[in-house]
Amino acid sequence: MKRLLIACMMLFAGYASNAQGASEFTYQMSFPAGGEFGDFISKATWVGFTYQGRKMLSDEQWSVGGSFSWFYMVDEKGVTTYEKDNVAVTGYVTTFTNIFPLLMTAQYDFQDPYGTVVPFVRIGLGGAWQDQRLDTGIYELKGDDIQFAMNGEIGVRLNRAGGRSGAIIAATYHWMPGTDELLDTNFFGVKVGFSGLH
Repeated sequence: MKRLLIACMMLFAGYASNAQGASEFTYQMSFPAGGEFGDFISKATWVGFTYQGRKMLSDEQWSVGGSFSWFYMVDEKGVTTYEKDNVAVTGYVTTFTNIFPLLMTAQYDFQDPYGTVVPFVRIGLGGAWQDQRLDTGIYELKGDDIQFAMNGEIGVRLNRAGGRSGAIIAATYHWMPGTDELLDTNFFGVKVGFSGLH
């Protein structure tokens, strides 16, 4: 199943790169939002990348497409005791996860998309493959699965003269419900990057 998801992600990336309308590449800093996942990963993390391709609809302020992301989060907790499923493990605990969301997206630009300053909102729905691991140096607890994934964003695109390319600044929220293998996952992010209209 993991191989199938990865293959679909690669096919999607190829399609998105040929989409007529808009494409963007962004870097994200992420902040766990609390709950079980906030206990599992409690620190801000610096590794997050997203590629997105969208096609503009007839009025050009609406666009639809898809995105593929990779987020890596790690938290060195030091010597502590971790309990899960009636098992207690003591040691130098490090928790980490890789998250690969593949989402269909819809975006609304509040201004002419070729203007100088273009505020926007965006929503994404799809799936994500995630592996969550806890390492004590001797023992490792791990789980991986495919989850439903949802993303919401609000931001602004700052276009160069002519409106064909520019910078992206956005605040984002990701949510993936828990499964038998994985904790309920939610985190905020601040992202910056580059956008091109074609």
